[in-house]
Amino acid sequence: MRLESKSYSDAKKRKSLASLASLSSKGRRLARLFGLAILARLGRLARLFIMPDSDSHQTGQAKDHEVDKGRRSLLLLLPLTVFSGLAATIVTAAYRFLRPIKPLQQEHWNDVASLAELKGDKPIMRSIVAEHQAGWASTLEEHFVYILPQKNNQVLSSICPHEGCNVAWRGDTNQFFCPCHDSYFNLDGERVSGPSRRGLDPLPTREKDGKLQVKYQSYVNNTEERIVRE
Repeated sequence: MRLESKSYSDAKKRKSLASLASLSSKGRRLARLFGLAILARLGRLARLFIMPDSDSHQTGQAKDHEVDKGRRSLLLLLPLTVFSGLAATIVTAAYRFLRPIKPLQQEHWNDVASLAELKGDKPIMRSIVAEHQAGWASTLEEHFVYILPQKNNQVLSSICPHEGCNVAWRGDTNQFFCPCHDSYFNLDGERVSGPSRRGLDPLPTREKDGKLQVKYQSYVNNTEERIVRE
């Protein structure tokens, strides 16, 4: 029952995201078409001012009237051109700001290793690429993680909880070591010594299609309690 509820919720989120994307795409397309129509009109008005009229039957008074009419149209269309450009920018920015970023991050799982290769009693280091959102900007960043086969394939972040340096595994002492401020952690990631106030942070994992997957998340540094960054 919980799986069906979660599947329905995921489908609803994807449908909402698709609707937002569709509305944003339509808004940008309409703004672009509106801008092109205005530019075409401006081009015709420009030709009216620059190119002489070759119609010998048109009187000078009629020409002056047409020029005045064209000038009024030009003054009206110039603000509309600016407005169409601003509208396209606002629609694009609104979509990027209002889209459901956080649910997408929470549902993103990365393949980290094949289950068949996870053997032994030593940590196995792997790298993953995760998406990060900062306001309207989206970037891909590489992160290192440690898999513990002896702990039922638990995955630990390589980020030291003290100040965010990457820890390294030392096989001679069977410990994780932070080279920045000399924090030490045992084979299970628990704190042994140093300025770090907690052990290495575990990451959510799952097994799917013969692969171990991890959902990357970062934590607030230098706290005893594990607090996930928003």
